[in-house]
Amino acid sequence: PSIDSSLDIVIDEGQDLPDVFYQLIHQFARSITVYADGAQVISEGLKKTLPENIAQTLGIEPSHRKLLRKNYRNAQEVAKLAETFRPRDIVPADLPTRMCTEPPEIIPFHSHKEAANHIELIANNFSNKSIGVFVKHTNERDLLAKAFKANNFTKFQIYDPKEWKKTIDPCAKGVFIATNKVAKGLEFDIVIAAALESWPATPSEEEDGVFYVLLSRSKDVLKLSYTGTDEPIFFKSDKYRDKINLIPRKPQ
Repeated sequence: PSIDSSLDIVIDEGQDLPDVFYQLIHQFARSITVYADGAQVISEGLKKTLPENIAQTLGIEPSHRKLLRKNYRNAQEVAKLAETFRPRDIVPADLPTRMCTEPPEIIPFHSHKEAANHIELIANNFSNKSIGVFVKHTNERDLLAKAFKANNFTKFQIYDPKEWKKTIDPCAKGVFIATNKVAKGLEFDIVIAAALESWPATPSEEEDGVFYVLLSRSKDVLKLSYTGTDEPIFFKSDKYRDKINLIPRKPQ
């Protein structure tokens, strides 16, 4: 095809594109701007291109590289907690000064219905807030949605890639339910990382990255929850135990 080299190209989530893309893009652009964060990766096999590699491939001089040094999304307690799970050796942003409305906490539930009832309570008490609820598997997502419908609770959206024609606004006020891998790029006033009992005993490096992304989606309030009488096995793993023990528990 004919090549239009007068384009001004802006690329977001640049770490998710392969290096070969950057080798080719020169032909199509008059200017190229790339936004990339090497710590924010959710993909099979951790296929990523780190910002320094992108700069090298594009021949971007150090004077044309900008490093965002301030955290503009999270409240301080959320930022501190998320940073302890950062999976890669990348310089973190300076901590924000804004404090959380309430500190992060771990909440146990006896059932998905009980979890749904608690989420409804939050949504009704904070009707002007956006609430992101993320789970590992689609069946857990669907169980929460089923419980909402049984309670005639309507202030929620569910993201299902099979319904790609459906229009949704993930940052609207109310509840947004999706699987973990939808979380990247979104932000909410309140985030609930739910059904954590379904995570493996020893999360992989990829799952470490997922956990970091989930925690860092919250602008203010962050809750970790699980269903059952026992805490998730990975809470007790050598890699997670000390970090998880710093988070207050809500009595079951």
